[in-house]
Amino acid sequence: MRDFERRQHLLESNPWWREAAHWTQRDPDLREARLNALRFYDPRPLDDIQPGSLYLLMGPRRAGKSVAMKRTIERLLGDRSRDPRCVVFCPCENLTVQDLRRIVKLAEDLAPGIEPDSRYWLFDEITYVSGWATALKQLRDQTALRSGCVVATGSSGAKLRDAQGELGGREGKAGGVRLLLPMGFRAFARELYPGLAANLPGEAIALGDLQSEAMRRQLEPLAVYVDEMALAWERYLSIGGFPRAVADALEQVDVQSGTANGLWNVLAGDVLHVGSMSDRDVKALLQRLVAGIGSPLNVAGIARSLNIGARNTVDSRIDRLCASFYAWRAATTHDGMAVTHAAQSKLYFIDPLIARMPSLRDRSIASPDVSALSEQQLGVCLLRGIARTDHLAILDEAALLARRNPKTGSEIDFVGPLLQTPIESKYVSQKWRKERKALDEHYGRGIVATRDVLDVGEAIWAVPAGLLVWMVEP
Repeated sequence: MRDFERRQHLLESNPWWREAAHWTQRDPDLREARLNALRFYDPRPLDDIQPGSLYLLMGPRRAGKSVAMKRTIERLLGDRSRDPRCVVFCPCENLTVQDLRRIVKLAEDLAPGIEPDSRYWLFDEITYVSGWATALKQLRDQTALRSGCVVATGSSGAKLRDAQGELGGREGKAGGVRLLLPMGFRAFARELYPGLAANLPGEAIALGDLQSEAMRRQLEPLAVYVDEMALAWERYLSIGGFPRAVADALEQVDVQSGTANGLWNVLAGDVLHVGSMSDRDVKALLQRLVAGIGSPLNVAGIARSLNIGARNTVDSRIDRLCASFYAWRAATTHDGMAVTHAAQSKLYFIDPLIARMPSLRDRSIASPDVSALSEQQLGVCLLRGIARTDHLAILDEAALLARRNPKTGSEIDFVGPLLQTPIESKYVSQKWRKERKALDEHYGRGIVATRDVLDVGEAIWAVPAGLLVWMVEP
């Protein structure tokens, strides 16, 4: 890219430099957000950004990071005393490190006289740039980015912890990594079931208080809502939390083909790189992974049965799903605390709609099992709870562990040092006590996540999965 092309890229991406009053009406991201049917969902993870700090906003594509950036720009430019040219927005797909360096210099040249500490630099999808962390470090050290406010979004967590080390000391007093995932069950219920949501507790329970007396007192009066909650939870397990999918559900009952195809194109073309796998192979791989939700992941067996290459090929595709925030692994433990190395982990998806992709692409493929999806999304909820203090827990296989008895094969789905209450997911409406054997054996306490049974009278509780998720999600 030559300088005149970089300058044009800047001018096209920053229309408020020339017309600060009406750019929001024409911006495609903001226009789509205005036109969708969502009434309440507005996460705004960047509303408190401060000068002198560096922020990395990470999460899967289609979760709303670009909208969050545009709303931040709209808020910043709401201050009429601020020169519009102090806000620089740069989409980074197809850019090189050299492009980034030159774009920063050109943005300074196009807006002379603006103090460096008054500038806001917003780089969208910076992880597409090879060597982005080193480039950002150098720009932060050597240019106006040093004292300005810098926000960079990305959809790849590959080597993100290494990048944090490289950028260490450059986050400023308020910066750091933030995470934007598809909306959780609370936000979903507020959109589709506002009457139900209004009758449920507003404050979330800390993970350390899951079996506290305070939790018991809050749960007991909610027994009258368990049937409604089960229906709302199962709807969430069908639609998921990608904003476009939820907007579809508000208007058209189910996810529309355009929304599903858009997500498929990201998964097949961007995450799994369909160039080296056929569309059929991608669908077959996802189908196998979906069928195995909640079970130990046999990568070698998948590679043999699908004939798509060696085990390393399948492993690399799964790694890409996890690094792109579309899936996560739970490692195995035998003692409830330490990871058992070389043991098979479990693979879950970050959102139910990803698990529906094979059946939406091919109607002959059965929809995912609702009990497996319930286990999956309960795990995602617990990860969100852990992520309150560690935003990148989703990339850590040891954040949540699956406890497996190597002699009997019995399992407890979610344990670990970051989760003080062991949880077993059993999506049943009756005879839940027979599902508590492993909890009795190892802990003598814990929670069985059921479909619609609420019983908190003993050492081991039964709590409907949807209600448990509601209580934990922030």
